[in-house]
Amino acid sequence: MQIQRVVGLFLSGLIAVPNGAFADTASEAVEKFYHAATTEGLCDEAKKIRLDYSQTQCNTLKEVKIRTLKIIKETESEAIVYLNMRYKTEKSQRFRGHLHLYKKGDQWIIFSNNYKRSRAMSRDRYIKTYMGTAERLLKEQRMQVDNLSGNHGKVLDRLIQHSPEAAKLYPMILVDISEQELYVYNKKNLKKLYPISSATKGAGNEMDSEQTPVGIHIVKEKFGRNAPFGSIFVGRQATGKIAEMIHAPIDYRNDHVTSRIFWLSGLEEGKNKSGNVDSYQRFIYIHGTAEEGLIGRKASHGCIRMLNKDVIKLFDQLPTGSLVYIGL
Repeated sequence: MQIQRVVGLFLSGLIAVPNGAFADTASEAVEKFYHAATTEGLCDEAKKIRLDYSQTQCNTLKEVKIRTLKIIKETESEAIVYLNMRYKTEKSQRFRGHLHLYKKGDQWIIFSNNYKRSRAMSRDRYIKTYMGTAERLLKEQRMQVDNLSGNHGKVLDRLIQHSPEAAKLYPMILVDISEQELYVYNKKNLKKLYPISSATKGAGNEMDSEQTPVGIHIVKEKFGRNAPFGSIFVGRQATGKIAEMIHAPIDYRNDHVTSRIFWLSGLEEGKNKSGNVDSYQRFIYIHGTAEEGLIGRKASHGCIRMLNKDVIKLFDQLPTGSLVYIGL
């Protein structure tokens, strides 16, 4: 259904939107974004509405005047907005085109745009091309962002930018579930490499998926200090029993958690934190396993498994508060 709601804003300079107010509609999200993006001190608010927006872009954008803002297609989870505006950086420019938004919880997020300085993509073509694709495009975007192959330097920079104090104080862990390896970095110096096992069902952040979550995590809690090698844990409590190690590549019926446990908590809201994607509520651990013969291949139900000797060593190297990045 086509919605003909038009917001004509002929304000000189900034768009007047209440600071901190949630955007109940897609058009309000666009208004709030440009207000925040052109107001000193509100760049963080702008980046909450458009997740790929950078500090540099905030510092560059001086003024925005929206002439026409029209929702041309909207569902419960997606919207396409037509925008005709003039903005100033070091010079004044005019843009016409479309914004693609999606609903994240109660908030509209700007996902992508198709601006042209002259003739924009037609309304019908834009709707046919993009409407209904947000979920797929977001998944592809996350896959690209969480690609670790040959990308360790950029990922470490991302961790340092996200949590500078933790990155400064503690080692950083990169878990590559494509290569089935865990890397220990001190700042940007590689200190150790361990083989691991991630989920048989691959990468995914949803509850009950039995997949390994991707993204930035923190070591929230640790369990098992001074426990004997191979100790079996149930509910993170040592049972006093010792597991028999299985060195053949066999998926045994008893999926024991052994020796040491790191309980991870996600740090990226809506991705691995809160709702049905919360890694902490999913009980995602790094832990030892009795199925040591499967280490180096996908074998778990979501957690990161390690050889018992390795997880014991890592336990002494990795304090609570340390950053753990899981990627593809």
